[in-house]
Amino acid sequence: MKLTIPKHQGCRHTAAALLLAVACRAKTPHAPPIETLREADRIRLKSEPFSELSFVPTDAQCVLRVDLAALATHEPETERMMAFVLRAQQPAAWQALEAAGLSPGRELRAVYLVVLPGTGETATLLAGIGDFDMQRAKLALSKNGEVETLEPDGFRVRWRGGGARVYANEQGVDTKLGETSLAVLDSVILFGAPSVVDRALAVKRGVEPDVRNSIAVAREIVSVNASAVAWGAAAMNSQDGMTERFLPGLRRARFHALYPERGGTDLLLRAEFASDAEAERFGQTLPAWLKSGSVLTKGTPMGATLVKLEAAVKLSVAGTVLTATAAL
Repeated sequence: MKLTIPKHQGCRHTAAALLLAVACRAKTPHAPPIETLREADRIRLKSEPFSELSFVPTDAQCVLRVDLAALATHEPETERMMAFVLRAQQPAAWQALEAAGLSPGRELRAVYLVVLPGTGETATLLAGIGDFDMQRAKLALSKNGEVETLEPDGFRVRWRGGGARVYANEQGVDTKLGETSLAVLDSVILFGAPSVVDRALAVKRGVEPDVRNSIAVAREIVSVNASAVAWGAAAMNSQDGMTERFLPGLRRARFHALYPERGGTDLLLRAEFASDAEAERFGQTLPAWLKSGSVLTKGTPMGATLVKLEAAVKLSVAGTVLTATAAL
């Protein structure tokens, strides 16, 4: 069977597949309190790595984490592979991190992609967790924007829109953005539209509740393997947002990917959809994502991983629920 991907969706589908390979709609501003979870789940959500979620807004639809430190231990080319993914999905963020001397697997221990309700620039937030040379980062990043000090020990840089030059990419072509912010506070670096970064900072400071107070997403998060080199969780109660656009009918999902020596299944994905037909459709789409990624990364360690994953993945659909497993 020939698998094809519409051109206008290929880039985002490939980015999703690449993040998966590197590792191997709920709009609820007043979410139910965390006390509705089991006591054991509440305790688990306060432990690492879930304690890192203290910056994620409570109405997040999807949270994806990649453990760069663990990845670098197993894959010497982690930095190059992550640069490839970041250039494809967030080119300006990659340029900013490079200028500040923040390398994946070294200064950056983990990276998060957060999907929020809505579409466009305000629908995504990129974040890194790690140990930063604050002065070097501040000096490098302040060259192209306005710097604001954040108490007690952080800063925010805001780049204005209007087509202003931000950074030049590898081909010498200027990268131009609308108004964009990057903030560093308490070992967290945030990148996105100013309104999104402002919300994340408010959540980090405890002014707003974080995603662990969103009962639907929290239930998916506590079901993943905390030692996974990558994991993700999603829950939607509305049809508003980027997640619905690229995964029509998705209601809730979770996945984790581990290295074999950590125990458990290498890859486990469970996704529940609104209808049987939408679950079947995603079952046909997932191999296409993997195929697209393996073609684009042919000849690289990432490409080799995708080829193995494409061959090993086992899909099953039972009604509205799709399950995918793989042992590499």
